[in-house]
Amino acid sequence: MDNSLYPKKRAKFNVIDTLIVLLILLVVAAVVYVFFLDGLEDTGDIKTIQYTILVRAVPNEYVDNVKRGDHVVDSEQHYQLGTVVDYRYEPAKKETEDLENGSTALTTYENKSDLYITIEAEATLGTQFSIGGYEIGVGKTVYVRLPNLLPPDGGYCKTLTVID
Repeated sequence: MDNSLYPKKRAKFNVIDTLIVLLILLVVAAVVYVFFLDGLEDTGDIKTIQYTILVRAVPNEYVDNVKRGDHVVDSEQHYQLGTVVDYRYEPAKKETEDLENGSTALTTYENKSDLYITIEAEATLGTQFSIGGYEIGVGKTVYVRLPNLLPPDGGYCKTLTVID
């Protein structure tokens, strides 16, 4: 076959190609920012915080396993989350439904307590408070491990207060 009949076309880089390349670069930059750089804008301002974790329905024989001065660790990634400064417990409550009346009532679990653990830690303020890289905030589930207690479902951050 004679290729001389078909002249070679030379590819040209035009405006549309430039726009496509710029769009791809913007998408890549956004992905890198969202997944790798977001949250790194710490102000460097280190604060002492106290936060309270609520662990629901702990069997009564385990509620006294928490002691002031216990070191708290994240049970998933092993972040150091601070030191227990206080704890308290109260009978665990649950809502039950009365099918005959169509109403709900608040009853207590038998032999179980809701455990409130107050923890103190040094944290930096970025988009959230960060304790050594672990972001903490009210409502966040926290899987805590203490020397004598490992709640399987963790607890959640009920309150957070800046001490200084």
